[in-house]
Amino acid sequence: LSIRGFQASTNLAFSFPVLPGWNPLVQVQDQRTKIWRDLPSQHSADGFVSCSPPSFSGPLRVVARPPVERESFEAIFVGGQSNALVSDNYYHPDKNTNVMYIDNELRFRHPARFHDAIKNRGFAYAFSNHGAGVLSEHTHRKYLVVAVAVGGTPMSRWMPAENRFDRSTLFGRANFRRVAAAPHGVRAIWYYGHESSGGYPSAPNYISEWKTLIGEFQKELGPVPVIFAQLAKSSRPTEHRAMFTAVEQQRLSEQGESQGTPGHHMVVAFDLPLGDGLHLSGEANRILGLRFALAMRQHVYGEAIDGTGPRLVSVSLSGQEQPVVRVTFTQIINLPVNAY
Repeated sequence: LSIRGFQASTNLAFSFPVLPGWNPLVQVQDQRTKIWRDLPSQHSADGFVSCSPPSFSGPLRVVARPPVERESFEAIFVGGQSNALVSDNYYHPDKNTNVMYIDNELRFRHPARFHDAIKNRGFAYAFSNHGAGVLSEHTHRKYLVVAVAVGGTPMSRWMPAENRFDRSTLFGRANFRRVAAAPHGVRAIWYYGHESSGGYPSAPNYISEWKTLIGEFQKELGPVPVIFAQLAKSSRPTEHRAMFTAVEQQRLSEQGESQGTPGHHMVVAFDLPLGDGLHLSGEANRILGLRFALAMRQHVYGEAIDGTGPRLVSVSLSGQEQPVVRVTFTQIINLPVNAY
C-alpha cells in the first residue's frame, strides 16, 4: 500500500485489517535522503493495525513480509548413477506432503505418489522418494531427499578437486546442493551405482575407489550410515560382465565381509523388473524404496527387522535326465526372477 500526493504537514489517521503472522510496518520516505523510516503503529487484539502519524511530508507505505512456515525435515543424501535420479511427475495431483526433494534448479518440491500408470515405465519414479514416504508413515517424521546422482559416471569422476565446492566437478556440485538443501546435516547416505566402474580397467579398483569416494563424502557429511543398492540385472548381454563384476565387488564391500566397511549396508535389486534394458521400472523403484526404508529402520533407527531384501541361501542340482537347479533365498523373490 502506498499513499502519495499529500501536502506538507498533512495529518492522517487510518486503520486496516491484518492477516495473522504478517506484522506490517507503516513507513514514510524522507524527501531529502529517500530513506524509508518506520512510523509508530498499534496492533489491536481484533486483528487491526492503526496509525496516527504526526505531521509528515512524502510518500507513505505499508510493508509486510508473509509469515514463514518452518518445517523440520530429516535429510537423506542420495547419490549414484541413473537409477538414483529423482524422476517425478510435477503435474500429478496426488503429492506426498511429508517428503520434499530439491530439483535441478534448487527448488523444493513435494513428489507425486506412486500410481499404476507408471508401474512398467523407466525413469518414471524414484526409489528415494518412495522410501522416504514409507519411512514417514512409520516414524511420523518429514524427510528431505537431497539427490545428487548423475547417470553414466564412473567413481573416478566423482573425486573432489582442491575446491570441494567447485560446481564444475561432480563432487563440488553435489556438495553445493547438500549445503543448500540441508545445511544442518543429513541422517544417512543412500546410493545406487556404479555399473560404470564394473568394466576394465576400473574393475580391480572398485572396492578401493568406493571406500575413497564414500570417505570423501563423509568428510563433508560426517560418519553417517551408508545404505547402498546392489546393482539390478541388465537385459543387455554386452553389459553382463561389467554388471556381474560390480555386483560381486559390492557384496564384498558391505559390513561383515572381508573387505567390507563398518556402517556400509547393502540392499539387493537383482529380482526387480526393468523399464528398459538397464533401468528399473516404476514398480521396481517402489519395491526398492521399501527395501531402503526397511534398511534405514534396521541400521539407522536400530529396529529388529531384516532390511536387506532376499539373500542367497543355497544352490543345489538334482536329476540326471532333466537336471533341475534349485536356488533358495531368505525371502520370497519377485516374479522376474521366478520366471527364469
